[in-house]
Amino acid sequence: MPFGKPQTDVVIAPQYHIRDHRVDFAIFVNGIASDEIKIVVECDGHDFHEKTKEQAARDKRRDRDLQIAGWKVLRFTGSEIWRDYYACATHVDALAANEIDAQLRRRGLIK
Repeated sequence: MPFGKPQTDVVIAPQYHIRDHRVDFAIFVNGIASDEIKIVVECDGHDFHEKTKEQAARDKRRDRDLQIAGWKVLRFTGSEIWRDYYACATHVDALAANEIDAQLRRRGLIK
């Protein structure tokens, strides 16, 4: 096994369709652990998300449906993205890295 961090392939697909949903970004990560890591990133504007109880309930149902389908879901508000897009990207990177590490641990490739 090579030393250091394993190489991975990352594909980012904007406006991707999953089941009955169109997500803002679908991220596919493939690497040494072989199981594909699937991450959804949603960028929520105030007018369509969390403004009403119905909107909040719709988003929660959507997140559960995506999670049942095997996706990890990260949701950011428009304000968060405008205020510090780098921090949002860092959260996405951290989730992907944690998922890769978990796969490597399950396979006994790292401790």
